[in-house]
Amino acid sequence: MHRVPLLIALLATILLIQTPPPILAQSLAQAPAPQSPHWSHINVFAYARSLFLANVSPDAYQWYLSHLDAVEVHGNGPAIRAKNPTAELFSYQMDLTAFTKDTLVGVAEEAFLHFSEPTTLTFYTLDRTQAIGSVSLPGCPNGTPIVPACRVQTHLWNDRRFVLNPQSTAFQTWKTGALLGTLNVYGFPIDTSRFLWIDEHAPGFSWPLSFGYQTVVQTGSGIREFSGRRPGNVEFEAAYADAVANWLTIFSSRAIQAGKKVLINANENALHPWLLPQVNAVHGMSTESKHRPDGFAGPADYGNYLNLVSGLTSAGGLVDLHGVWCYTGPAGFSAGNYATAAGRYRMWRLASYYQFKEPTGSAGMVYFNPGFCSDETPSTDQWTKDQSEWLPAYQVDVGTPTGTTTLYQQGTAGCPYEIFGRTYSKALILVRPQDSPTCKDYGDASAATVTLPTPVQLLREDGTLSPPVTTVSVRNAEAVIAYYPLNVADTSAPDAPRGVIVR
Repeated sequence: MHRVPLLIALLATILLIQTPPPILAQSLAQAPAPQSPHWSHINVFAYARSLFLANVSPDAYQWYLSHLDAVEVHGNGPAIRAKNPTAELFSYQMDLTAFTKDTLVGVAEEAFLHFSEPTTLTFYTLDRTQAIGSVSLPGCPNGTPIVPACRVQTHLWNDRRFVLNPQSTAFQTWKTGALLGTLNVYGFPIDTSRFLWIDEHAPGFSWPLSFGYQTVVQTGSGIREFSGRRPGNVEFEAAYADAVANWLTIFSSRAIQAGKKVLINANENALHPWLLPQVNAVHGMSTESKHRPDGFAGPADYGNYLNLVSGLTSAGGLVDLHGVWCYTGPAGFSAGNYATAAGRYRMWRLASYYQFKEPTGSAGMVYFNPGFCSDETPSTDQWTKDQSEWLPAYQVDVGTPTGTTTLYQQGTAGCPYEIFGRTYSKALILVRPQDSPTCKDYGDASAATVTLPTPVQLLREDGTLSPPVTTVSVRNAEAVIAYYPLNVADTSAPDAPRGVIVR
């Protein structure tokens, strides 16, 4: 006589497990699955460095790993796996320099670059307010042996470095073994990491190695391995960039053979002709500082990045769609369609992620990076702040992409604008990048009206939906996620001046 209630209870339990309820009754936000991927519509990566640099509580550790699908690993792989066995691990690496304080016994001298003439350098702090040292180095002219005393040095961030020679077979052999080994650049185990996040890449030589900024040449600086040419010489800068691209092509092939994928931190400069070949060589990049409402030079820049990311993911590559830590928009950034300016900023980044996201079945992957402020000061436990930065809207399922990104609408509203659109099975995604670097009115005066052929409900940052509307105002550097009522997709053609396929 007790079997029927027991069966009902069992069925109810199964239903609860199979269909996670919304976090709030009025919210569409879905609870995360116990293991990655936590949601079917979004893949989330953050460095989460406080997991190994701060004394976070078990609850904090659990919160991060129940929301992030990929994190940086720094000797804490077993702890991560215990809470999220299917999380992806990124190992942090650097390939173009070596710390002067490191033990470099056994590394062939040919793996380093050398000054060809006597050289004096002055080193500065990162903010360049204070000189913190200088060095005078002898040169090793052609025809003389290369020796450690002639190695090219620089000061990056807080460390003195030797600059490596990407043309050298000795360098390529040594560095390939190190990067595909069991330790990150700081000597901590990387566990079963399949992904390498390689930092400090930028156009040319001087930019990534901080010559002319933290490292200032007083005399000399000719580099023997590049025919004695000096930093700042255009031919040298281009030749060095080509050498790095060639090295990355070689390394990427070996990484693939080892079952690993690589991305480089291209910062805001991936399209620069001296850096783009490096991004394409590894089929991967991080957009640190770039992916934000005011991060693009205009619609053309945004469209070029869409094309680039599409090419990278089609080749099976990785993209870390990163922005700026501890930042919620430029001066004068209004709330627009949202409750707060910070909400508008984060919703733009979410909507833009859906523009960049790889198509269903792609061999590559684009990760949404929420840009937690804690990664700016990771030695402090700031998980409650990170929780406050996390939007329930991230957890709302917009379905799968059903089309490519198109130019949905263009016109003039304060400045000439373009709005990009992409259809998903449950929503239409509309993104307006900043109109141009000189268009800095983000308020109502910049609003363009988009008329939709069927009613939609706008996704709010708290995971709820607006009442149905058929028009929406999209301001300079604003985006909206227009949810289809009853999950009926809008299959009609956009009322756009031209339908240029960007992707």
